Amino acid sequence: MAAYHHDGLFNKDSYHELSRTTKFTKPTHAKWDLLVTSDWKVRKFETAAEGMYKLLMQFDYFIKLKEWGWSVRNLISDGATIGYYVGLIKHHEKLGSPTSNGTAAGKLFGKNAYILLDRLIVEGMKGMWGGSGDSAAQRLIQEMAKQDNLLKQISDSDWQDYWTKLVCGEGDFSAGSTLTEGQLANEQVVSKGKKVTGKTSIPAWVKKIMVHYYCTSKITSFKIDPVYSDCKEHWDHIFPDTKFTAGGSMSIYCVNIANVCILPDKNNIKKSAKVLTHTDCQSGDTKAMIERYSELDVKTDGPMYDDEKKTEALVRYRGKLLMDNFVKKRHKLM
Repeated sequence: MAAYHHDGLFNKDSYHELSRTTKFTKPTHAKWDLLVTSDWKVRKFETAAEGMYKLLMQFDYFIKLKEWGWSVRNLISDGATIGYYVGLIKHHEKLGSPTSNGTAAGKLFGKNAYILLDRLIVEGMKGMWGGSGDSAAQRLIQEMAKQDNLLKQISDSDWQDYWTKLVCGEGDFSAGSTLTEGQLANEQVVSKGKKVTGKTSIPAWVKKIMVHYYCTSKITSFKIDPVYSDCKEHWDHIFPDTKFTAGGSMSIYCVNIANVCILPDKNNIKKSAKVLTHTDCQSGDTKAMIERYSELDVKTDGPMYDDEKKTEALVRYRGKLLMDNFVKKRHKLM
């Protein structure tokens, strides 16, 4: 609320000044709203936020994100989240507070909402939102308050570079290139090789990018299916983590984004430490869920990736598939 009324600023002083009853005199406060009793009754911020959110939830990406049980805050930092939401409220107002995604202004809002979130995810991977993010959020809110055109997009070539780092580390998809541990856009290692025997946790950034991928690709969550209403989200290692040799040359692929997908808990428990050629993965709803969320054909691809020695081939194939699909499908949202 402070960020909305005080030109994007939301520090301690800004919070306190929400209750101010006399005019602001400092030049730096020239754009700050002085809230009188009638303003509190109208509840302008809440009304504006509700209008923006109702329009936002008319767009496929954000519908899918909600279906998955994720929010924008799960994808980006707290400071970036404040900048994003308040910035969208200001942008919505700048466009005349459209109510439908069928209007020109509504369509522009939806495209910019995706483009901006896509940009903030990349900035997060680059480590650009460290600390509280107050100043960066304020600049973002001020930027969006003036915005009435299509935002500049992250280029396809840039996203291809980011996917290549996530999948190939210091290598690339070309034949003969040596793959290393997966990296973020700032070259920080994110998918570290398996060092000890047992289960290996999937990194938060790998989960974030996969959810961003699912929503961009309009892949429906199992959570909206009544049959799966009691199921929780589990993260699966397509080639089981327990079958990787700790410290071995193939262990760098254990938590690589190309070896990871979401499964309903009951299907992941059934799959457990089994490779795709196992009978439990070859039929029924477990097969269907594996194929939906890994985008692999269990019958055809299973035998190709059923051994630790074959995991580099799996990472190369599915990593390229994810990258190409993402780059292609994001255009439909922009």
